[in-house]
Amino acid sequence: MTPSAPPRSPAPGAAAGSRSPPSPSPSSTAQARPPEVVDSVLIRYAGRISRFSFHLDARSARHIDDWLLAFSRRGGVESICLRSSLGSSGYFSLHSCIFSCVHLEFLELHNGKIPPLPEGFMGFPVLKELKLVRVTLPTNGEACVIAGPNLHSLEIISLYEDDYDWEFGELPCLKDATINLESYAYELDFEEFLARVAQVRKLTIYTCYKPFFVGNLLDTLEYTFVNLRSLFLYTHFRETHSILSTLCLIRSAPNLEELEIEIEGNQNQQQGIEANAEFQNTEWTNDLCANLQKLKVHRKCTE
Repeated sequence: MTPSAPPRSPAPGAAAGSRSPPSPSPSSTAQARPPEVVDSVLIRYAGRISRFSFHLDARSARHIDDWLLAFSRRGGVESICLRSSLGSSGYFSLHSCIFSCVHLEFLELHNGKIPPLPEGFMGFPVLKELKLVRVTLPTNGEACVIAGPNLHSLEIISLYEDDYDWEFGELPCLKDATINLESYAYELDFEEFLARVAQVRKLTIYTCYKPFFVGNLLDTLEYTFVNLRSLFLYTHFRETHSILSTLCLIRSAPNLEELEIEIEGNQNQQQGIEANAEFQNTEWTNDLCANLQKLKVHRKCTE
C-alpha cells in the first residue's frame, strides 16, 4: 500500500507499493529483525518498495548499502526510517545512492553519517518530513540536505561532540520545527540560525545550553515569529542566559496561542531566588502574549 502521506513512525520492515503485485510481508518476523528477512523479501519481490523502516545493529548495518541500492534502482521509495544501536561501534554510514531517492517524502535517521553530496544535488524535491538525531552531515553540505520546497516538518537533535556548524537552506513551507542543538550555543550565531525557522507555526526548542561566548546571549531578535501559534520551551531558570533566551522567544511571538515550558529539574533554592529576581526585573508589557489561550509550566525532575 502506498500512503498519500508517509507516517511519522513507519512500521518495521519493507512495505510494497500498491501499483505492483503484493509482496511477501516481513511483519511476522519483525520482532527479531534479522537482516536476512529483508534480503529474502528483496530477492523474491521485484516491485517497488514504498516504505522502509529498520533498527540497525552491527550485523545488519553491513547490509544497508545493498538495501538502499535496491530501493534507488527500483525507484519510488517514499519513506525511510533507520535507527541504530551500534553502541561503541559508532555511526552507520549511508550509501551515496540515498541522493537518488528523489521520491522521498519522509526521512528519519538516528546515529548515521550522510555521505558527501554528489555534484549538482539540490535537495530532496518532494520531502515533507525530515528527522535527524545525532546525524553527521558532509562539510558544507548541510544547507542542501536541510532544505526543500515542500518540507513541512523538521526535527534536529544533536550534541556538541558532533562539532560542526548547522546551516539551513530555503524552507518556504516549514510549519513545525524541533531544535535541540547543544552546538548552537558554542559555534553558531543563534539569532541567524533561528531566522531560518521563523515562519513556523509550531516550534519546540531547547534554551538551557550555556553560550561559550558572552556575545552569543540571545536577548533581542531583529525579526518576529508572526506565524507561531504553539511554542514548547525546554529550559531552566538557573542562569541569566536561559532566562533571556526564554523571554526573547516569547516576546518575538506576538500571535502565540499555546505556550508550554518544561523546566529542567534539580534547581536548588538559592538558584531559584536568583532566577525569580531576574524574572521579576524583566520589563513586561500588556501586549506580551496577548493572544495566549493555553499556558502550561511544569518541571522535569532528573536523578
